[in-house]
Amino acid sequence: VSFTLISNTNALLFTPMLAEVAASSLEPTHITTPLRTSLHRTEVVRGQATRIDLERRVVLLAPDDATTLGGEPARIGRIIQYDHLVLALGAVSNYLGMDGVQQYSYDFKSLTDATRIRNQVIELFDRAAREPDRAHRAPLLTFVVAGGGFAGAELAGGLNDFARGMLAYYPSILPEEVKVMLVHSRERILPELSEPLAAYALERMAARGVIFKLNARVADARPGAVILQGGEAIPTAMLVWTAGTTPNPLVRSIPVERDRRGAVIVDQTLAVPGHPGLWALGDCAAVPDIKPGTTCPPTAQFALRQAYRLAANLHAIAHGKPPKPFRFDAIGSLCVVGHHTACAEIKGLRFSGLFAWLLWRGIYVSKLPGLERKVRVCADWVIELFFPRDIAQT
Repeated sequence: VSFTLISNTNALLFTPMLAEVAASSLEPTHITTPLRTSLHRTEVVRGQATRIDLERRVVLLAPDDATTLGGEPARIGRIIQYDHLVLALGAVSNYLGMDGVQQYSYDFKSLTDATRIRNQVIELFDRAAREPDRAHRAPLLTFVVAGGGFAGAELAGGLNDFARGMLAYYPSILPEEVKVMLVHSRERILPELSEPLAAYALERMAARGVIFKLNARVADARPGAVILQGGEAIPTAMLVWTAGTTPNPLVRSIPVERDRRGAVIVDQTLAVPGHPGLWALGDCAAVPDIKPGTTCPPTAQFALRQAYRLAANLHAIAHGKPPKPFRFDAIGSLCVVGHHTACAEIKGLRFSGLFAWLLWRGIYVSKLPGLERKVRVCADWVIELFFPRDIAQT
């Protein structure tokens, strides 16, 4: 038995802590784990899958950018054969057909995205500090986050803390000039949480200066402004898009059945019906939930359990045993919305405030892969207790 992992990055990204990187609480490399240091029995292939041929059972990779000895770029990428193929392609941002938003907004899916957001906040503060006209620097100090789910709320809370903490280094900028705005299409933020916890999160974030635009949708974006449905224009030099995702585009090129979201439909064993040896999990798959007629939400706690079940099923098939169905009931939800403030809902029990914040940190640092990364993240958190956040651009 051999294992091959095809990945366009060389490290596993721990996405629950991505907002803390954007808010300069954690060093970027501390929430990533190199694949080669943890997957000792797996061949790690750094590359981009461009085509999957189900009949020939091969995966075709994009050619390398490096030139050959003759000076010509490679035209054919590597071809990898398989007996079993697991689609764990994840999701990408869905801009809902708005070209302006796609062109002028910041994505928030990768470590590069988080670092770009952090650097841009620092850049805009520097530009605002040398702009004497308050009317001209207002857009520079207005940061708009589109999407009020976990990613958007955590990012808005983190950016608000980061931006207001930077005021100590920019005496010419007044606190009331800094505006962090969250635009959400529903009546309340964090629809994944119960209404009392979502209301608590909104109240605490608003008390710290976050401005909310509820029941509002982003319709377009242009340089220096975000346009809402109805025509309202928000002058801003920074828009971060967290309002929608869609399965990886590679899924659309595979002749399999997909749901209306574009995710690959699988049965309860995570196998793709009609295609022996093909499996899917995570954000790119429509996995039946224990509740009849529903699919599992695209969250990490479900994807992790799907991976465990699928690994066990592949092991069973290799030994001539039948696979077992995937069954998992959500344990709960955690969301940090600012310094020392979080919301937690675990098995029907609700927590908020400092205790939920400590719970969030304790649970997620325990899930961070590798002892070294755990130590580095804890060290960053201890340093933050005594020193301000770093504002050096990277």
